[in-house]
Amino acid sequence: MAVVTSREYKIVLKTAAFGDRDKAQKNLWLAVQAIANELQIKIKGFMNEQVERKVKFFDTPNRDFNDQGYVLRIRDSLKNGQPEKTKAMLKFRSPDRIISGGVDVSSPLKTSETKFEEDILTPFRSQYAYSTSVEITDSNWQTIANITQVFPGISALGLNPTTPVGTINGFVANETVTRGAIIDFGKEEAPAAITLWNVADGVGGEKLAIAEFSFAYSNATGDFSPKSANRAKNLFEKLQTLAEWYDPNGTTKTKFVMTYTLTE
Repeated sequence: MAVVTSREYKIVLKTAAFGDRDKAQKNLWLAVQAIANELQIKIKGFMNEQVERKVKFFDTPNRDFNDQGYVLRIRDSLKNGQPEKTKAMLKFRSPDRIISGGVDVSSPLKTSETKFEEDILTPFRSQYAYSTSVEITDSNWQTIANITQVFPGISALGLNPTTPVGTINGFVANETVTRGAIIDFGKEEAPAAITLWNVADGVGGEKLAIAEFSFAYSNATGDFSPKSANRAKNLFEKLQTLAEWYDPNGTTKTKFVMTYTLTE
């Protein structure tokens, strides 16, 4: 059985708070630092690194992947606005750790990396995700047969190899991630990130659709420190008291993709 080697805490933020995005991100981080200081949690480094990516999700017309717990994503890392590296990821999610860790998400490609992680969502609930990421050169996928060449485990769904596959609702997100600082919980150190998703607004422009704050720490053996976990939990719950920023009714990124339309 797979061992959980990563724990990521995610908080959906109010997009309305990001009218001036640079200023908003600075003010949000100041609020995070203030709470960390109050809880005597150290912060290392600065949120001075920014990466840009383009994100797409794939499924069948009947949403067979999503309905059975799978997420299939393509993410292009951008340099000067142009794709520099393309990665595909197949993920299976379940609130049951045993079920999630028992699914085949592997890839035969040499560049593949597999991870079993616990996503911690507000107010404090766990979702287990088993995933494999692989660097690819061709993402022109049109059928299940194309997918199984990269992720053969998807054949467990029993779909006809000729079943069409395409991007979900024409969804493409221009993703900006601001990072660089580390939250020091003691034994565990967690890189922090502010993630913004821009999508088409239906009239030729873009709008901010998702804003998220997250932090994650890893341990190759899964031997996490209870003391560090308790500090992380305290910070996570305290951040949810930031009424200016936290959106208790916010939509997660995956759920947003499944309900997205080009004209909204």
